[in-house]
Amino acid sequence: MRLIAFLILLNALTLAAGLALEHWRQQPRALPSHNADKVRLLARPTASAAAADVPAAQAPKAAVASVAAPVCLQFSLTGADAYAALRAAMQRAGLQQLELRAQRRLAWWVYWPPLDDAAAQAEALAAIRAAGAQDYAPIRAGPMARAISLGMFDREADARAQHAALTRAGLTALRYGPRPGVRVVYLDVPAELIDRLPVLQASPGEGVALAEVACAPRPGQQAAAAPQS
Repeated sequence: MRLIAFLILLNALTLAAGLALEHWRQQPRALPSHNADKVRLLARPTASAAAADVPAAQAPKAAVASVAAPVCLQFSLTGADAYAALRAAMQRAGLQQLELRAQRRLAWWVYWPPLDDAAAQAEALAAIRAAGAQDYAPIRAGPMARAISLGMFDREADARAQHAALTRAGLTALRYGPRPGVRVVYLDVPAELIDRLPVLQASPGEGVALAEVACAPRPGQQAAAAPQS
C-alpha cells in the first residue's frame, strides 16, 4: 500500500512539474544580455513610416508648351509694281527677311525692265556683255517686249542673289520678282513673328490683295486628309 501511494504521489509531482514548465515557456522573457545593444526587433512599418521610406514621386512633367502654328498668307498681285509694293509693306512690318514662294517652277526672274526702243535695248545688251553676264535673253514680244531676262529661278532667294551679284557688276537698272503671269505668291510667317502681322495685314501694298490660307505641308509631313462625306 505504501508503495502504491508513493507512486501516485510521484506521478502527481511529475505532472505538476510538466505543467509548470509549459507555463513558464509561454511567458515573455528578456532579451539575452550579450550584444543587446546590437539587437533590434523587426516590426511591420506603419503607413506613415512606409510613406516616408518610399522615394518622393517625381513631380508631373510640365505640360509641353503648345507650339503656335505658323500663319500662311496668299497675295494676289495686280499691276507691274505690286510685287515691289508688297516687299515694301513687308519691310515696314519687320518681315523683310522672310521669303515669298510661288507654286510654279521658275516663277522668279532677274530682268532689265522694258526699254523705249530697239536702240536702247541694244545699248543695254552691250552693257550686260561688258559686265560679264552670260545668261541673258532679250524679250521681243508681249507685255515685256524689249525687256531683257537675266535668269529664271525656282526660289525668290536665288533671284535676289543673282540680282545682287549683277548690281555689284554695275548693272544697276536691273530688277527681280515674279515672272510675267505669276500673280499669286505665298508667305509663311513663323510663330515667333506673328505679332508683326497686323502691320502687314493693315496695308499689304497697292495692287496687293491678301488672304489667309492653310499652310502647305513641310517635308516629312502629310497633308490633312480630306473629310469623308
